[in-house]
Amino acid sequence: MKFNSSKLTKGLYRLHIYGGLICSVYLFITGVSVLNFQHQFLPEKETDTISYNRIIQFDPSLKADTLARFICAKLEIKGHVPPWEYRENKSGMFRFKIQRPARTFDVRMNRNSDLIEVKEIHYSAGRILRAMHFGSIRNKLGDPMLDIWSFYTQVAALFALITILLSIYFWIKKSVQHTGQWIFIVFSCLSSLVYILYIWLVG
Repeated sequence: MKFNSSKLTKGLYRLHIYGGLICSVYLFITGVSVLNFQHQFLPEKETDTISYNRIIQFDPSLKADTLARFICAKLEIKGHVPPWEYRENKSGMFRFKIQRPARTFDVRMNRNSDLIEVKEIHYSAGRILRAMHFGSIRNKLGDPMLDIWSFYTQVAALFALITILLSIYFWIKKSVQHTGQWIFIVFSCLSSLVYILYIWLVG
C-alpha cells in the first residue's frame, strides 16, 4: 500500500482547523477570565442573597465530610463542597459551603439542633467566569447540565494541545527554510529549557 503524504497533510490540516474551532470557546473564556484576574474589568460582587431555614434530622456523630454530603442531599442542592471551607468548634457549630458557578450556598448548623440555616448568595458575571476558569475540570457538580462544561473543557484542552503541536508542525514545514532559522529555533528551545530548569532548581 502506497503512502500518500498529500492526504495525510490534508487530514492534519482539517484536524488543525476543526480542532481549533472546538477549543475556541474554551480558550476565549479562559483568556477573558485571565485578563479579568489582572485588570478586574468585570464585576465579581454579590448581586442577591436569599436566606432560609430547614429542619433536618441527622446523626450528630457523623464526620464533617459525611455530614456535609448528607445535608446537601436533604437540601437537594448539587454542587462542589470544598473541604477547606469546613468550620467547626467545640460547641457543635458546623459551617460549610456548596459552590456552583453562579452562586454559593453558605450552610450553618449546630450538631445539637435540627435547624439548618442556608444563605444563598448570587454572583455577577466576573465571579461566574472565575468559577468556570478554576473549577471547570476538577470539580464535578453533580448536575448533568452544568457538568457539560466540565466534560467540554477536557475535550477542548486536548484539542488545544493538538492544535498547538500542529501549528508548530505546519510553521516549521512551510516557513523554516534556512540554516539561520533552524539555529534560531534551537536557540529559543534551549533558552526556554534552561529557564525552566533555573526556576525548578532555584525555586
